[in-house]
Amino acid sequence: MSNMACSGDVSLRNVVVRNIPDILVSDGLLLYWPLSNEYTDGDTVTDRTEFERDGTVDGGSFTDTDIGSDPGAYYASSTSHTVTNGDILGLQSDEEFSYAFWMRVESASSAAFFSINYDGDDHRGVDLWQDGNGELACHIIHWWSGNAIKTVHYDDGSEDYINHEDGNWHHITVTYDGSTDWDGCKIYIDSVQQPTEASNDNLEPGVPIGTNYSPIRLNGRSSGTGHDGGNEAEFADVRIYDRELSQNEIDELSKQ
Repeated sequence: MSNMACSGDVSLRNVVVRNIPDILVSDGLLLYWPLSNEYTDGDTVTDRTEFERDGTVDGGSFTDTDIGSDPGAYYASSTSHTVTNGDILGLQSDEEFSYAFWMRVESASSAAFFSINYDGDDHRGVDLWQDGNGELACHIIHWWSGNAIKTVHYDDGSEDYINHEDGNWHHITVTYDGSTDWDGCKIYIDSVQQPTEASNDNLEPGVPIGTNYSPIRLNGRSSGTGHDGGNEAEFADVRIYDRELSQNEIDELSKQ
């Protein structure tokens, strides 16, 4: 288990993240938003982990889509529609983490689908971004662009490549091994590791990739920056882990 923090700079190294029997792949789970009907109440989405990082809904709507662990999903028709939690996870560049969710994209343009960042501090944090070429990109940033990595999904002509923007549901997983190398960040679509290439590769070890205000946000990055274009997408089963998920675990999550 990594030593990601749960608030401020408090380490999780000595915190036991328990297995939750009725949640698939629960070891090291730091946040779990089913975004289902059962775990949504008005503008609040329930975090099913012991950390109680409930999300606040700003715009958008909920659907009865049967995807993920429980029926229901969150629909956002623009990047002004988000689900946010303000907890500090205290990510470090040489520590493992993963995040995963179901997503169905109708349209997207240079915008973040998921982030834990604060753009006001040299864009510090992590995100999964819709790049200008229409592909996914994973940022891990201490400060942009002099101390950061950006790993970009691209079509290499192989059978492994999957287009995430085809209007269908896809399971997305991003894992990071703490190496500070661009290829230490891996992007999976429907449990298949995707071809990627380096767009930026100069992240240093032992530096924070979070700030004192790096909110967890679905369908956007930190507000008021002008760095988001427009998303129209549906989301379900959002998870953050304090470790790098294995291929078998990713397979399990993508078969729900």
